[in-house]
Amino acid sequence: MNKAEALKVLGFSTNDNPEEKEIKKAFKKKAVKLHPDVNKADDADDQFKKINEAQDVLLNPQPEPRHGRHPMEDFFNTGPRVHFSVPPIQKNIKISFKDSVLGCRHKVKVDKNSRCEDCKCKECDGRGAVNQTINRGNIMFSSTFSCQKCKGEGRNSDNCKTCSGKGLVFKTSEFSIKIPGGVTNGAVMQLRGFGNIESHNGRLYPGDIILVVNVEYDKDMRIQGTNVISNIEVSLLEALKGTTRKVKTILGETSLDIKKNTKHKDVVVIGRHGVERQGDHLFHINVIYPKNTDKLIEALEDK
Repeated sequence: MNKAEALKVLGFSTNDNPEEKEIKKAFKKKAVKLHPDVNKADDADDQFKKINEAQDVLLNPQPEPRHGRHPMEDFFNTGPRVHFSVPPIQKNIKISFKDSVLGCRHKVKVDKNSRCEDCKCKECDGRGAVNQTINRGNIMFSSTFSCQKCKGEGRNSDNCKTCSGKGLVFKTSEFSIKIPGGVTNGAVMQLRGFGNIESHNGRLYPGDIILVVNVEYDKDMRIQGTNVISNIEVSLLEALKGTTRKVKTILGETSLDIKKNTKHKDVVVIGRHGVERQGDHLFHINVIYPKNTDKLIEALEDK
């Protein structure tokens, strides 16, 4: 949207040159009528976005293309309209099998470019935008505007001694993330906005962190869906007579009752010992048949 279109959308003529106060007043007048909460038209959202865009164009005018250059060259070099991708940081983390089942909080440390706190705009807390709420009777309208103090850049770093005007400092950042239960080895998590901060055309853009989760191997247990799976071997005699075994679970060692006449590939369940205590722990029974059945027959006859 260019300036002439923006003026028309907010009710000005193309020859007008309204001041900031007049622009905001015209926007509020339109917002009362066009906000989706009160405007029942099918394109209510589009109408409201249009007046927001018009206000932004008039309050934050972009430089006009200079003569002799391709108009798109200036378009791609204007701050808020640039699509700029910051390469992500990849980091491996290691958690125990128990934590992979129950879920956990994990501290992540990463060396990266971070926003300079000394010159971060205090008005918008470095976001480059501020929220404004308008009350009209029982209706509350909320809109986002470019921060006027920092001109939408999120910083006032021209004279900053800490970052020499770059707006960035290289430091170690530490934060805690929640890893949900059920994560398996090699799982990938994307942390949006936690990566390197990079400067482009005077503005700061946050990158992402790609976390690769390495789960410690457990020879006795594995995750399957929301359950934990274990295999347990019993002799044919134990399967026929029934027995009790000490078994390992994510909550510690416990006793597993194997009932009389248990068959090969039967499953014994301990409830709520699975993923995030919602799933179960399933013990798959492997019955081991003796090579010498004579001893088994003698044992059964003795009983």
